[in-house]
Amino acid sequence: MLGLIRWMFGSKNSITEPSLKAETAFVPTTNGKTRLTEEQLATVRSNRMLFEGVVYRIKKDSLSLVAELNQGREDIDCEKLARQMVFFQSQLIQASYNDPNVTVEQRQVLLNYHQINVKTALGEKRGTSRRN
Repeated sequence: MLGLIRWMFGSKNSITEPSLKAETAFVPTTNGKTRLTEEQLATVRSNRMLFEGVVYRIKKDSLSLVAELNQGREDIDCEKLARQMVFFQSQLIQASYNDPNVTVEQRQVLLNYHQINVKTALGEKRGTSRRN
């Protein structure tokens, strides 16, 4: 497991992992410590969208903020935490949307994600759950 973590977050210049034997659609086979070609390296990097995606970062950052805000509290209410998550996510999405470095595609993904969150929050207030 530690090898996989090092492989995922290690040096961007040399991605090698001897424990990954089988070739998959996302990660080509790396025989032992054979270096990947530039094309294979680009494929591996492009398929790490979970860790580099804007929605993942929004979720992670908002969860970190809510956890830090409520650290040490004994009276934790799930509804309160959910409201805080929606608030922080909306603020982070608004800030990201106005960032000139964010692409048009990323902005559309952020807006779609925010729309889903708002609909879910409204549905929960009305008593109908949209979460699966």
